[in-house]
Amino acid sequence: MSPTDLDSALAGALRPVPPVRLPEALLIGAAGSLGEAMMSGLLASSDYARIHVGVDRPMPSTSDRFSALRLDGTTPWPPARDAFLCETPPEAPVRDDAPIRPLSHPDMLAAARRARDAGARRLVLVAPLGALLQLSTTARTLGHRDEVELLSLGFETVLIVRPTRPEDANAARGLVPGLVRAAGRALAHIMLPTAIQPMRASTVAAAILTAAARVPPGVAVMSAREITAIVAESDPTAGRPRRRW
Repeated sequence: MSPTDLDSALAGALRPVPPVRLPEALLIGAAGSLGEAMMSGLLASSDYARIHVGVDRPMPSTSDRFSALRLDGTTPWPPARDAFLCETPPEAPVRDDAPIRPLSHPDMLAAARRARDAGARRLVLVAPLGALLQLSTTARTLGHRDEVELLSLGFETVLIVRPTRPEDANAARGLVPGLVRAAGRALAHIMLPTAIQPMRASTVAAAILTAAARVPPGVAVMSAREITAIVAESDPTAGRPRRRW
């Protein structure tokens, strides 16, 4: 190697490498236990530079990746590559003064459009489904007209995840209704396949983020069975206690 070639090689080796610019993500509807677990998982992930979380009022955070996105109808949504929409079941316990706004199913499509307009190319919709419905074809197909319409919005990737939605223990009031409901839950726990029974919110959130990182461009629908399969990859004995979302 000539001195000139050696000097050129050394100069190239010493040239600073530009830092890799990580993408940003939107998180809308992070209310309830599952939404909170999704937020914790995204903030802890090294895959994103910033997570813009939809809120109704200021929300403090110790994470430098957290960014509060005021959902007031006028604040523009920041550019982001990925959008995570978490539908909040009507029975999920959410405080009236909670800073994070729940996302109901009727509002899902409007949120998806705003995410698309903000530049999102990948959409992950978390839409919990009851345990009995996990046994039907609804768990693995596009179950609503609004979900079908998502396909026309131009996302490169659409992943719809249907974790099992636990029943609300507070739905039944009074001693007799409460006992009947508790007996029904116990019977369902015995009779339903383990793969579709509710899991910890943190376990479900981690599986969803794993699936989101793996899914190729196109459309995919993932039921509770696929979530359980992902969990089993890392912890085949993971417990599945019921927890309200």
